[in-house]
Amino acid sequence: MDISGSAFYGDGSNLTNLSAAGADRQIQFNDSGDFGGSANLVFRADGEIAVTGSLVLTGSGQSLITLNTRDADNLKEIVFNKDGSAAAAIQINSAEHLFIENENTKDIILRTNNQNALRVLGAERRVLIGSVTKTTAAASLDVEGGG
Repeated sequence: MDISGSAFYGDGSNLTNLSAAGADRQIQFNDSGDFGGSANLVFRADGEIAVTGSLVLTGSGQSLITLNTRDADNLKEIVFNKDGSAAAAIQINSAEHLFIENENTKDIILRTNNQNALRVLGAERRVLIGSVTKTTAAASLDVEGGG
């Protein structure tokens, strides 16, 4: 069916023989001039957009990702799920304190120059700074010192 014109008026309720791409709840997109749909891009009934696979963001501004919340939100968090369960999170509470949380006994590691600069031992609740290893740590907080 060919449709042409400079404008369309109405709600589209009387249009027939138009085929959408994809399955129910898949988001429609332009696929080389045709309707496209993918099981990896879905609008859920609860208002969430689900992306399966990698999400690539490209930007040139200072803030690549901005998450807007309201003062009424007590806890704002980015949750990392593994096999359907929360594995870790980055959180900001109502007092605007930042938390990096690991839901299990795995370590939290901060790196710089491809080296571990700080490691929080999850199972032992100890902190290592510098090149101190788990086996050579002498205290709950062990700092590698120089001069």
